Amino acid sequence: MIAAITVILITILCTAQFYLKNSPMKSFATLISAIVAMIAAYGYYEALAGILVSRGYGGQWAHAGCFILLFTIAFAITRILSDFVVGANIEFGLPVRYATAVICGAITGFIISGVLITSISMTPLGAKIPYSRFEDKINVTNPKTCLFNSDGVTASMFSWMGHGSFATDRKFRDYHPEFLNQIHLSRKGMKDDILMIAAEDALTLGKKDVTRSEIANNNTQYNLRVGFKGNAVKDGGAAGENGNVTFLLGQLGLICEPTSGLSRTPVTVYPVKFKTTGAAWGKENNTLDETITIERKYFTNSKKVVRVDFMFVVPSSMVPKLVQFKMSTYTPFPTSKPGVQDEPDQTEETEENNTETPAEETGL
Repeated sequence: MIAAITVILITILCTAQFYLKNSPMKSFATLISAIVAMIAAYGYYEALAGILVSRGYGGQWAHAGCFILLFTIAFAITRILSDFVVGANIEFGLPVRYATAVICGAITGFIISGVLITSISMTPLGAKIPYSRFEDKINVTNPKTCLFNSDGVTASMFSWMGHGSFATDRKFRDYHPEFLNQIHLSRKGMKDDILMIAAEDALTLGKKDVTRSEIANNNTQYNLRVGFKGNAVKDGGAAGENGNVTFLLGQLGLICEPTSGLSRTPVTVYPVKFKTTGAAWGKENNTLDETITIERKYFTNSKKVVRVDFMFVVPSSMVPKLVQFKMSTYTPFPTSKPGVQDEPDQTEETEENNTETPAEETGL
């Protein structure tokens, strides 16, 4: 309801303002300013929020604050500069003026509402504000959307732009193939005091922590032994205020890319099972809303990383690229040649005997 009212209200207000106040050139310049501001927000919010979080500022509000702040500043600057570039008072007659105002006003309002809804969805206000994308039982294949899917459209617009003319070394769609699912899943456990965020390097995964096997229906089973750091978020870990590392199974994903095809659009594959190290896999698959807790007592001076095993089933036509955790934590998927013995990962060796975590020591 909140999302629907936001879309309708902002779109009507923008259209009315354009209709009453803007010349055709001014309407067009404002629309371009909104698009530029959207690009700035999506393109740089994550890097800025990462800097703040690593220094202990902003906490779970950092991503939303940086996102809307970048949009606002970029929109204001671009809109002011556009008056010096275009002839804002050039007229083409009333029919052109009103048609341009309605079209540009509606599109601008739609973009602004999409950005605003996205920023609210990054806040720790609860999974139902501004709208509930998932029911109590998480189903990532059939998520709900807000009115006209304004947040989905803006995210798709930038994903398309970020893969083309605005492409960088870190392409948006490669790290956020299901962006809205990711941010809504990250806040799904807020009522249980589960953090939405973790430090950029809160996970560890070496070559020796991955096994794979071909299974039925042209699928590949990947078993990942993921290490979680027990430091506070600002200190490079994933622990909350109580010292526990807590997350939902759906907050961990494996980003995979097709090995063939023209688009090669990545997808996020979620775990089907998890277990403590040394235990056996259960017969039934786990649900994505299942809570996993690694208690504080298992993180000691000699054991700074605790490992949990996860099972992923990936189509054989796809290869894993990244492991994704919560809002913006990623670790590269280690690659190795079949039949070649993996060498010990240097990062893992510094964790002081953390290659094995007995089942009774995970706190699960």
